[in-house]
Amino acid sequence: MARVGFNARLVKDISDRDQFSAERAKAVLRLAAEKSGWGTRKLPKGTGMGVAFLYAHLGYFAEIAEVSVDSRNRVRVNKVWVAADIGSQVINPLNAVHQVQGSVIDGLGAVMTQETTFTQGHANESTFAQHQLVRMRQAPKDIEVHFIKSNNPPTGL
Repeated sequence: MARVGFNARLVKDISDRDQFSAERAKAVLRLAAEKSGWGTRKLPKGTGMGVAFLYAHLGYFAEIAEVSVDSRNRVRVNKVWVAADIGSQVINPLNAVHQVQGSVIDGLGAVMTQETTFTQGHANESTFAQHQLVRMRQAPKDIEVHFIKSNNPPTGL
């Protein structure tokens, strides 16, 4: 929690520019840290945790991933915790959870399996068919999603 707490202290309110609220950002970071046991669990050798934050469509999202590396340097994302503040009402809770889980898997694909390379300023990959998607065996076994019910108007995912 110390590192997440440190990151939360760096978040400043820039609400005059884009309705961004530092307090809402800090709230999702704290909830993700709490749900994941950030800083309170002893992790096995070769396992670590990382944190990310996203502000999009006036919604606030914090993600914490537990990741391991095996003896052959293969990376595996074991579990992801997501905390989100999308306002006072989640219109369709089950589909909202599924949308967040799908977004996590899509993001993992961009990080783990998709690469665009360039030669003399031109992309070597010319179609999306050359970008693999995450396979079921590569996806985390669990993606936990938690929504904060705030007093703010509903926003987007």
